Amino acid sequence: MDRHRVGKTGLSLTCCAALAALLLFAGCGGSDPDDSASTTATATTPAEPKLTKVALITKADNACRRTQKKQNALRKEAQGKQASELVPTLRKQAKLATDLADEIAGFGTPPGDATRLASFVDSVKQIGVYSTALGNSIEARGADTETARKLAGRLSRWRETEHTLGQSYGFKVCARGTSY
Repeated sequence: MDRHRVGKTGLSLTCCAALAALLLFAGCGGSDPDDSASTTATATTPAEPKLTKVALITKADNACRRTQKKQNALRKEAQGKQASELVPTLRKQAKLATDLADEIAGFGTPPGDATRLASFVDSVKQIGVYSTALGNSIEARGADTETARKLAGRLSRWRETEHTLGQSYGFKVCARGTSY
């Protein structure tokens, strides 16, 4: 065999392989110039459906229901204790409130509800803040101080605010006095 002929055959095989590859790939992802709709459909991913208010209320009320069970256990834990003995219970309550606020905030926000939902979530967080502050005050100065009474009053007002905001938004479980 002559060298020139082997080179030509090798070149022909290479060209045939390239042409076959080109034909295979042309069928997988190429499009006709008139077929722009199929190009767009495959190039974009479908948008996730927007969170509806009903779906958010369902998710939040389920979260509040789970948290309520834990809060009921804290209520039993607190029965019969002196205020000075409630510091660990107040800290647990603070964590429940903070975790619940974070969970609800993580669900997302239905269109147009950002301010109302943020106000509700903030009120739940404030319950955590004031539960912690009250526990710290009791631990540092005792339960029978003006500071502890003021903090307890603020905690109570934030709970009322949380209930009012929850009811006005449409929550069922999250707007009850025993939600957590």
